[in-house]
Amino acid sequence: MNTQDKIAEKLFLGILFVWLIYMSLYITTNFQPFLGGNIVLKSFSVLTIVLLAFKELISLKTNSISTIDYRKTITLILFVVLSISYVIHNDGLISLSMIVLIVSSRNINTFSILKIFTIAESIVLFITIISSKIGLISTLYMPSDDGSLRSSLGFGYVSFASHHAFFIICSYLIIRNKKIRYVELIFLLLLTFYLYKATGTSSPFYLSLLAIFYDLLIEKILKKKVIVNNRVLSFLTSMSFIIAFIVIIYFCTLASPQLVSAVDGVVHNRLHLSIEGMKSFGVTAFGQKVNFITLDIFGNYSGQYNYIDSSYIQSLVVNGWIYTALIIYLFTYITKWAVSHRYELLSAFLVLAAIQGMFDPQMFVLWYSPFAIIIGKSFDSEVQSKWRN
Repeated sequence: MNTQDKIAEKLFLGILFVWLIYMSLYITTNFQPFLGGNIVLKSFSVLTIVLLAFKELISLKTNSISTIDYRKTITLILFVVLSISYVIHNDGLISLSMIVLIVSSRNINTFSILKIFTIAESIVLFITIISSKIGLISTLYMPSDDGSLRSSLGFGYVSFASHHAFFIICSYLIIRNKKIRYVELIFLLLLTFYLYKATGTSSPFYLSLLAIFYDLLIEKILKKKVIVNNRVLSFLTSMSFIIAFIVIIYFCTLASPQLVSAVDGVVHNRLHLSIEGMKSFGVTAFGQKVNFITLDIFGNYSGQYNYIDSSYIQSLVVNGWIYTALIIYLFTYITKWAVSHRYELLSAFLVLAAIQGMFDPQMFVLWYSPFAIIIGKSFDSEVQSKWRN
């Protein structure tokens, strides 16, 4: 890597670090009143885009026609064009800054990105929890099914802390790899149980346990790769996002009422909301602006609550089926790459991300998931370039 590339990478990682902390605090926590209003948020998004443009100028290279991978270049152009509607239908400048980050990450060390994500999101998680405990920021409390209280621990909603932790755990385990120690696994396990007890959020709890125990199995007990050494498991892993999408579509369109009711009970009515969302809003080619109803003017859940939790179904409704198909293709591409390069943990945790997206909305949200930015590597158009680690 030459000097220009090193400068560009350091600049990108610095931008990503600050962007993750600010956006995570502003959007997902109760620190929002301390971080300025909408004008500050938009100004920060514009500044991010400008700095990323400067990073692109630094790393700009003159490539001969023979060194360009046209398939990846066309995919990049298609992603950028379709992202215009994504930006319009979502958060405007916030979404635009996220899209630019994803594109700009294409020539950045993948595992350096994961390290920055882990550090930044860990800071957000622990600062928010501590600040809520000392009364610096407010905390939301909600009753759970068993009568106990669920705490948001300073986040905007009771499930946010656990979802942050799930992706932090996955990212941390990937970068630690074989260097992971038992004491680290125990700490992650205790954190997972603490967040489950405080927030009562089941999905990230079980997925986090799967990630921790899979890491324990692979790195400490078997000490060998399982997925990448098995042809069937490798294929199924590579197709995980496509399989997850087909399964959720089946549940929403073809499954019997009895099966839907059974699954709905397990996923806390989220399947029903996905089905109703598709019926109410419909699915178009290029998406639509949707104003989901969650809380009423008193801060309570409205009787017209219609939020779609599934990342796949929400993307179909809001972003359109063309954009959704492209995103699933990009996630499939990086999963195939992880398998082909024998990255066992990355491959396994991408499967968990595919499953998480079936009933939770964070799959393509960069201030939650590091896997959202990794798809940028699909646009690295130099044939000889490597996904460095």
